[in-house]
Amino acid sequence: MQTYFLIQRLVRTLSPRQQGALRKLTLLAMLLFMTAAAIPAQAGGRGRGAHVDEQVARRLRDPQAVATSDGTGRHRVIVTMKPGRKTAALKGLRARGHRITHDFTVVDGFAGELTEDALRALADDDDVESIALDADVRADGITSSVAGSAQGTPYSLRRTLGIDSAYVLNASSTFGVASSLSWSHTVPSAENRLLVVRTAHRNANVLVNAVKYAGVALTKFADVNSPGNSAKATLWYLTNPPVGTATVTVSLSGPVYADAGATTLGGVDQAGPISNLFWNAGQTATASVSPSAPYGDLVLDVIAANGDAVSTTPAAASTAQWNDGTGKKAGDIRAAGSSAPGRSAAGMSYTLGAAKPWAMAAVIVKSAAGVLAGRTGAGVTVAVIDSGVLLDGGGTSRIKTTRDFTTGNPNPPAIAPADAYGHGTHIAGLIGDDQAEPAIRGIAPGVQFVSLRVLDQLGAGSTSNVINAIQWAIANKATYGIDIINLSLGHPIYDNAGNDPLVKAVETAVRSGIVVVVAAGNYGFNPITNSTGFGGISSPGNAPSAITVGTTKTFDTTSRTDDLVADYSSRGPTWKDGFAKPDIVAPGHRLLGPAVSSQTLYTVLPTMAGPAFAANRASIYLSGTSMSAAVVSGTVALMLEQAKATFGARPTPNALKAMLEVTAFPMSDTTGAPYHALVQGAGALNTAGAVTAARAVDPRVAVGGYWVATSVADNTTIDGQNIVWNDHVVWGDNVVWGDVLYNNSPAWATNVVWGDNVVWGDNFRGNTSATNIVWGDNVVWGDNIVWGDNVVWGDNVVWGDNVVWGDNVVWGDVFVQP
Repeated sequence: MQTYFLIQRLVRTLSPRQQGALRKLTLLAMLLFMTAAAIPAQAGGRGRGAHVDEQVARRLRDPQAVATSDGTGRHRVIVTMKPGRKTAALKGLRARGHRITHDFTVVDGFAGELTEDALRALADDDDVESIALDADVRADGITSSVAGSAQGTPYSLRRTLGIDSAYVLNASSTFGVASSLSWSHTVPSAENRLLVVRTAHRNANVLVNAVKYAGVALTKFADVNSPGNSAKATLWYLTNPPVGTATVTVSLSGPVYADAGATTLGGVDQAGPISNLFWNAGQTATASVSPSAPYGDLVLDVIAANGDAVSTTPAAASTAQWNDGTGKKAGDIRAAGSSAPGRSAAGMSYTLGAAKPWAMAAVIVKSAAGVLAGRTGAGVTVAVIDSGVLLDGGGTSRIKTTRDFTTGNPNPPAIAPADAYGHGTHIAGLIGDDQAEPAIRGIAPGVQFVSLRVLDQLGAGSTSNVINAIQWAIANKATYGIDIINLSLGHPIYDNAGNDPLVKAVETAVRSGIVVVVAAGNYGFNPITNSTGFGGISSPGNAPSAITVGTTKTFDTTSRTDDLVADYSSRGPTWKDGFAKPDIVAPGHRLLGPAVSSQTLYTVLPTMAGPAFAANRASIYLSGTSMSAAVVSGTVALMLEQAKATFGARPTPNALKAMLEVTAFPMSDTTGAPYHALVQGAGALNTAGAVTAARAVDPRVAVGGYWVATSVADNTTIDGQNIVWNDHVVWGDNVVWGDVLYNNSPAWATNVVWGDNVVWGDNFRGNTSATNIVWGDNVVWGDNIVWGDNVVWGDNVVWGDNVVWGDNVVWGDVFVQP
């Protein structure tokens, strides 16, 4: 490193242009030096035979220093062949007693356990394209331009992303024996407010003449009587009530035992805030109605019962706003009001404890999130390649099939849903758990799943089994309607993307029309040096056409201005190729998802256990880019559903990726400085904006045509915050600015590899401009990153003495930071 500091002294004597040129040359020389020191001449390029990755090269260079897969001197590798040469190679290897574990079709190759002699023979064979280590893979995560202030909306992941809007702010109530009830109620400041007053009184022959707040009359929507007219329940509402504290007055036509409650809500559609009255009445020990409400909306109910009912206890899935009465005699009144998130055929019920007369009404409170109203990902199928999926929220009915690839079988039979580790269950839950509780409901609760198990009960697996699962998903795409593959796993990069068999499999999947969402990796922070660094993207996050996702921390608020990129989230560029990654960042820190109490993660991480929202349904908080990838997969499902509903057609994977990037918003660190593109990609996920784009972009338009079918503003409002879109895409090692999404460019075709500059040409065709973010003068390798005080390649190397991928690069696959 003395040479480095001598160069630095020389740099300070040169002009800025000369400095930039010298720095690039110096960096390139250092990269070449490090690569040459670690890899023999044959690795990283063409020798007299096959291309071998750095791990295979190490085994060939010093076989005694490397432990083999089974302790018998055999090496677990993946071999790719030249076209038409695989059959002969397999025949010869099998004849000599070598074990071939996988015969791939998605790549022209195979996996096997080979002796050192066989490995050397293949490395010298001109029919062999490349040899890569069959690397262990592990789960990747267990671990600005925003104007306005958040309105203090109760936090949930869906609310932060603008999916859920309607929510309860506060409630108050009173009771008495009179012809009028009045009490003080406070309306907090919130966007799209609604005041609902629910009343209950004995003797249904007495009417509620009026309800007012601050002297302003409310509108009646529901009026239901119990059998024999012994009790009456009513519901009234007022849009946009004045902020502050004022008096609620309920006027009746005569003195009766009465009870009433006021509830303030936010995020409600002001044009049509309440719809669909559901009512029922009876004389039973349980009172119930069965409303049908879309996800994202709320259901409010009210019950009026005789006072000698033992209780008015709402169902577990409901949240009570008030529950009281004038007494427990038959002539008294008992009343309650509760709310529950909208979902199909949601049951609203109360346990009375005795068969007493009751009247009950329920209404739907419409969410103000117009573009997302009713969107659930219905009709979309996500293949979760992970540790399996259990209890996705709808039992097992939403899991179309489960296949176990940990057996090594390339076409395993269908089995019952299984997940001993728990990672896949959590991932599937973030994508689409359909529980009613907002805290745990997934991004797209209407999706269906294909569960492809590649990780064992400890969260470990092999690259070859992951390739088998991808290969199976491509072959069965039509049979199971697979739209998306979620890969929340990976391994360190040992070779360039063009020779990485896992990357090749991902690219083949994208070419087949499947959107592949991949975790960037959790290698952004080195706990030994306590610093963050660049170049930590894992494979297959280096696949150009994959949507590679990093992690943000939301700090459990709906405010987007306090969001930060997690320190452990892997930064770009990709090792070996220098691709600009990640593509986007999304919430992934300390996210709550479903679990089963017997799963490994739930057992070994007791402090991460979350609340139980339903019988036999545990939950757990997990962190990492795994979780972020799941959030993006759920968002893509909503986009696909929206496009199909609007145009009857689905955009290509590249077009969907472009929509995600264009609608993302730029983030800044704690000092207010913008994060670099190699930290945040195109920016932070904007689910509401991405679905808006999917509603506007018509995928039926021919290449070259203007395909924005409806006018769309380049901003999104979430909880009072105006979020301005980034309006660019990260393409290869460039940021492409301008109206890149207005026309159906050749770049969005299924057969185009993301980052291929042939599509844009040297000048980046159209009203666009490009900035090279990897090798530009003022960006990645500028004064404040590589050459500043925290020198990436200096004495305090971010990745330690072993550069990027040392022997023990996985510092912990489970991130459980608070």
